[in-house]
Amino acid sequence: MDVVTQDAENFETYKSSLLDQDKSLSPLYQKGNLAYYQAYFQHDFKEKSFIIHYKKKPLLLLLVTESIDQECSYFGLPIQLIWRNDAASDEKKGAIKLAIKQFEKTLNTKENSINHIVYKDMFNSFSEDKSNHSISEFSLYLLKKGFPAVTAYSQTLHLQQSEDLLLADVRKNYRADIRWGEKNMHFKLIDCESISKIDISEFRDLHVSVSGKETRSMETWQKQHEFIESNEGFILFGYLDGKLVAASLFIHNENLCYYGVGAYRRELFDKPISHALVWRGVMHAKALGCQQFEFGEAFFPTKGTDKEIAISRFKQGFGGDIVSYLSF
Repeated sequence: MDVVTQDAENFETYKSSLLDQDKSLSPLYQKGNLAYYQAYFQHDFKEKSFIIHYKKKPLLLLLVTESIDQECSYFGLPIQLIWRNDAASDEKKGAIKLAIKQFEKTLNTKENSINHIVYKDMFNSFSEDKSNHSISEFSLYLLKKGFPAVTAYSQTLHLQQSEDLLLADVRKNYRADIRWGEKNMHFKLIDCESISKIDISEFRDLHVSVSGKETRSMETWQKQHEFIESNEGFILFGYLDGKLVAASLFIHNENLCYYGVGAYRRELFDKPISHALVWRGVMHAKALGCQQFEFGEAFFPTKGTDKEIAISRFKQGFGGDIVSYLSF
């Protein structure tokens, strides 16, 4: 086994081959959204990813960027380990040992005194063996190094089901709210074929109005415009009495769709202006062929602010499964 770093001639080819065969990777890791994160965090992340190569094939890709302020992540997102689909268990044992050694060398963990690792262990939730809920070797390494982990939760809808079954899993009063929205509101889909600067400007104006302040830079909105143009996402607008009152942005790849951000007129919270909009987002993701719809982290009274818990409760009304994972 050997290590292939970014300066190697075949690195990008190997990297693409492993990313292309991984059907579980979040759309947040796509090129367009990573550019958005660079603008959001206002930092030029330097990629330090590498590949473990074995028998003339890439075996393991570790996605990581240079540490910032003693924090190690991948553009602010969790570090990812991407295995080749047909990797054998004995190959994995040797590869993870070499990967950990290279990880420490690449990040200079001792010199940099990294005290915060951003990493998620989903307990092999995408394994064909559903009884396999052991933590990963990388998680074990982090625990032994003294990095603390907590149990966290995420919410997922499985879009392979029929629309009727998905709707039956929606909270009862939400089904009525969705019907109200379908009857009383007008909706507009904005995707790679229709997006304009005016659309992004209107979304931003609504977001600022709802937030009461500018929460992020103009550059971040431009980056989101660009990744929608690249077919990495779509926007839904909701109108009531001819006025824009709700907007949501969704990020997707071929297999997964992620609910990104929403803005809704607070003075209209006595009306269910958001429910039909989100449901349309779920249905559009299904129409695109996505297998899963990700609502992101789920919060409960044991962890999270009142706002986070309230947002989670809203999302949980749309059904799906709550999955636990280790969060470093």
